[in-house]
Amino acid sequence: MVLGRGSGQGVVLLDRPSSGSLSDLSLFLRYALPELVSDWYGNLEIGLKIPLMDEDEFLSTGNWDEGYQMTVERCFTRGLLK
Repeated sequence: MVLGRGSGQGVVLLDRPSSGSLSDLSLFLRYALPELVSDWYGNLEIGLKIPLMDEDEFLSTGNWDEGYQMTVERCFTRGLLK
C-alpha cells in the first residue's frame, strides 16, 4: 500500500505490486572513532542511495539521496568483548 510519494505527488495504490524486485543501491562508509572518553566510542557514517530501479513500480524514488550521521555509544563491562 502506497499512500504518497512526497513532493506533492498524491498517489494511492491499495493493491500490492504484481511482482517483487530489488530496490535502489545504497552505499555506506563508516569510520570508527578512537575511544572518546572512558568507555565511550563513536562512529561517523556517510551514505548514498543511487536510483537504479523503476519509479512506476514503486521500487525507487528516482532521486539521489545522501545522508550522514554520528553515533556515540557507551560500552558497559557486562557482556562486552574486548
